[in-house]
Amino acid sequence: IYVELGERRIPISYSRKVVMQNQNKRIMNYIPIKLNLSGVIPPIFASAILMFPTTILQTSTNPYLQAINDFLNPNGYLFHVLTFLFVIFFAYFYASIVFNAKDIAENLKKQGG
Repeated sequence: IYVELGERRIPISYSRKVVMQNQNKRIMNYIPIKLNLSGVIPPIFASAILMFPTTILQTSTNPYLQAINDFLNPNGYLFHVLTFLFVIFFAYFYASIVFNAKDIAENLKKQGG
């Protein structure tokens, strides 16, 4: 829960001149960026991709397809290793889609940051 709701606040300082006092006054704001941008989407995608072949191959009588099905058994070692790798891949992939740095940079330029 802490990681899912956690955020990193990146400070932004806007400088505006105060006409009466001829001094620079700083206004502090921040950009809230979630620590876990992708949320629970990567484990869902990983399990869906890994369970699809096993679901299809369950009824196969071909020995080669049965061997593939045995390797992708959800209780097996390979299944857990592939799940781990797919979760990492989808976490980076989904975060790169959700977090658009160019849009944030353009918004900061428009606001004078």
